[in-house]
Amino acid sequence: MIQSSLPLQNLCARLPIGRRNLSGFDLSALSSRLLEVVRSGSLNPPNPVLKSLRNKADDCWHPEFRRMLPYHLENAIQSTRTQYSVDLAELEVAITAGVDKETQWKTTLDLLNRIDEIEAPLYQIKEVGQLFSELAALPDQQKQWQEAHRKTRSIRGALRPFTGSKIIYQTLTEMAGSSTDAHFPIYLRLAFERNGLCADEGHPDKRQQLVEIDEKLKSLNRQLQSVVERSGANKSDRLSIVKYMYNIIGLTHLQAQHLGYSTVSSMMMHERNAMSSSVEEVLNQNESLANILRPYVPKASVTLDEEAGAFLPSSKPKAPTDSEKELWIAKQSFKKLVYLDGTIQAIVDFCDSILGINIVENKDASSLGWNQNVRIFDVANKTDGSSIGTIFFDPYNDKYWRSSEASETTMSRLFSIRPNQTRFPVAVIGLSIEPTWDDVPTPLSWKDFQDVLFHFGNALQMLLSQKAKIDNKTPYYLQPSDVSHFLGKFMVLWLYNDGFLERLAQLSQDQFTFQPELMRVLRQEFKKQRATNLMENIFLCTLELAIFTDFDPRGDETLVSLQGRIARKYVPYDMPDSNDLGPMIEIFQCKNLDPKISTNCPVHSEMLACMAYKRFMTTDLQNAGAVEKLGQGIRNLFLSPETSSKEYFESLCDATEISVKSLRDVHDF
Repeated sequence: MIQSSLPLQNLCARLPIGRRNLSGFDLSALSSRLLEVVRSGSLNPPNPVLKSLRNKADDCWHPEFRRMLPYHLENAIQSTRTQYSVDLAELEVAITAGVDKETQWKTTLDLLNRIDEIEAPLYQIKEVGQLFSELAALPDQQKQWQEAHRKTRSIRGALRPFTGSKIIYQTLTEMAGSSTDAHFPIYLRLAFERNGLCADEGHPDKRQQLVEIDEKLKSLNRQLQSVVERSGANKSDRLSIVKYMYNIIGLTHLQAQHLGYSTVSSMMMHERNAMSSSVEEVLNQNESLANILRPYVPKASVTLDEEAGAFLPSSKPKAPTDSEKELWIAKQSFKKLVYLDGTIQAIVDFCDSILGINIVENKDASSLGWNQNVRIFDVANKTDGSSIGTIFFDPYNDKYWRSSEASETTMSRLFSIRPNQTRFPVAVIGLSIEPTWDDVPTPLSWKDFQDVLFHFGNALQMLLSQKAKIDNKTPYYLQPSDVSHFLGKFMVLWLYNDGFLERLAQLSQDQFTFQPELMRVLRQEFKKQRATNLMENIFLCTLELAIFTDFDPRGDETLVSLQGRIARKYVPYDMPDSNDLGPMIEIFQCKNLDPKISTNCPVHSEMLACMAYKRFMTTDLQNAGAVEKLGQGIRNLFLSPETSSKEYFESLCDATEISVKSLRDVHDF
């Protein structure tokens, strides 16, 4: 018997699962279920995943990540899938019978909010599985979490989606046609129409063709993903990957034509609610920007390998140049001067003074994170104190708490992605900063510093956008895809501002200021890295548009040749050889993961961020009223369809058009 003055469940609750011995017994040897019984003091312990699905009305809700185990995920999906199917069927019956149509579903938004309530638990389970399988699982639970996520994903995939319901589609289209406040976005319409629901009763063949195309595309994408995950390195796998790509291209072109689009690219831009009006506009912007960037990207020497038939980088070793030595010294000096806590406090100050947002660390919620490194920040409106959401921040590449697969993870992602799941959304940031011990302040490398700024900005944008959906009751509204990285990129640009860096220096170390020469070297490196990253994004964007606009699978030019031709134009310093399918795989995986994601997002977001930053730099930052007005204008970008338009942004930045000019000016290209 265990002798303790504490209740057994309290004693065990202090111990991470599978990580400690209790009175000589190895807890990792006990089954997860038995351990939960011991920790909770109950023979029927609550499922924390299920509990996280039912907190919409709780003002102080946070998921209990620390208590979640792989089997909780499997139990949750088994419990939820039946309820989902019942609720969806009951909704169809109610619509058919006309029940509540006059009281509860007067508009498209009313009905979409009911659908979102039905869908929300499934999405929450998906996010739990993805979070733990990619980042949060303990090393000894990684495989179990991945398997649980795979099983729940398979179960979700077998459920009938509401976008396959003809009853719901007809009701939504009727409401959208007669209601002035309808909000039935294009991407949602297309999700129905890909299931053949756009075809009228007189064209049953068209509906059947669309259904068959959609099912075949899903199967091809699964097969492509399976081969990529398995290997993709040997010749047989590469041939399979290319075969699947050709079939996907042909079928998506056919699908687009059935849905009334001349090309897949035009359908994608429409679906993504893009600010850019056409493929031609995007390509022209890409070309203009590429001409500006070419002097600043690497000039790698290449040799023609006749046998391989490809351009390969020269393998001759080079001694470091004086500028490379200077950069190395500057990076080492920076790491000795800037610390994580000082950077976070600088972000808090920045958000307070520039964006009108309060960020406060929740010191009492440390037990809620998936491990002891996770820090929790509550985000609120500075004006009225109303809550916006919460950020879970996991900064360290800590081998004790992270698996080897998650060790280099750098990400920011919205966790509570369905508006009807909770009143206050949650975003997750995971970085790979090397940890320190014994409470020593954590130094930041130059890259770590940029990552912290970018991902905090990204998380804030996600929370603002999601809170707006909740408050406006517009669960399926989609912001323009090409602003998706805007706030993160905007915050990183402030490393060009001496005042921001001086404040950062004061918060990191007393009586310290940055040396101008140090920042000159680091900013020059940032400028070159930005040019390289943008050129790579331009390459991917141009390749994607070429594949889904003009490429003919039966033509003379092959996919590999197309990739090489565009790479030679934009990234000759990093030419993929004939066996490297990486760029195309990235495009196809991105499109399969979420067709609303665009390879143009980073480029367009950078242009918008530079326009906003330049607007601030031409404003008197000592004028609190002017700064507050601009900050609120930036926040408004994420608050409604009216303020997330191209016209609103141009007005905010006092510009006549969105162009590459501000980007060139801010980075001094």
